Amino acid sequence: SDSDSEDEAGRQKRENVRVDIQLPLIVRMHGKELPARTRDVSATGIGFSTRLPVELDQHAEIEVHFGDWTFVKEVVIRFVRPILAGCMVGAQFDSLSEDERERLVKQVFDVQREQLRAGRRAVPGS
Repeated sequence: SDSDSEDEAGRQKRENVRVDIQLPLIVRMHGKELPARTRDVSATGIGFSTRLPVELDQHAEIEVHFGDWTFVKEVVIRFVRPILAGCMVGAQFDSLSEDERERLVKQVFDVQREQLRAGRRAVPGS
């Protein structure tokens, strides 16, 4: 039926939404572990900045803390751009189960809602 295809399109749109949220993050690569912060999160990947040396197609493990839920996942580095303190990285989740994906999308939207509700009182960069 038509409603099915609309649901599918809506779900796809939701999953491709990249939400700008800052969350505590741990990046593990080269046998090192480094705290970082997310810049954005979507159902397919994550953006963050790091001072670790990063190369394209490199594998890493990330650990993101959403309040009471800790999300640990293998990622592949797909994008690297030098910035003042290290580099800006875009990483793609290696493989997500449907459950993980749904939970991730839900958590991301919950955080976004809270940040919007807080009225963005904290000015980024201040």
